[in-house]
Amino acid sequence: MNNAYLLRSYHPLYTTGVLVALDRYGNLLHSCVTLELPWRDNAPQISCIPEFSYTVDARESDKHGQHYHVTGVAGRTFILFHPGTYTSQLRGCIIPGRKLLDLNADQVPDITGTRATLDKMLVALGATFRLHIMSAPLDGGVLK
Repeated sequence: MNNAYLLRSYHPLYTTGVLVALDRYGNLLHSCVTLELPWRDNAPQISCIPEFSYTVDARESDKHGQHYHVTGVAGRTFILFHPGTYTSQLRGCIIPGRKLLDLNADQVPDITGTRATLDKMLVALGATFRLHIMSAPLDGGVLK
């Protein structure tokens, strides 16, 4: 099973991250940026999920097409990797994308290229992978 590592940076109104996926030999399979809701004690619909290791499975729905489902999140259901642009489109899920920008000038990052990024993830990572979520070693560009 392939492994993906989500290195998060927490902010009061959002959480950003870098996702790096490796094969069993340590070769890079995929990388992208991510956008999530802020940490609010794992409260459903308003918080990102806790740092932990999860199994992620591909699934399909009418709303999001092909995407991923993060399983085994304590106290939460239907945590997805799905396309989107704004944190207002999130209910605890993760949006993978190409670039973080403030598209609507609200001082909260938005994310671009999400459908294409998710499609590349589906090809690179396949039907199931292991997601390891942790805090980024950098905070504001300064090593912790």
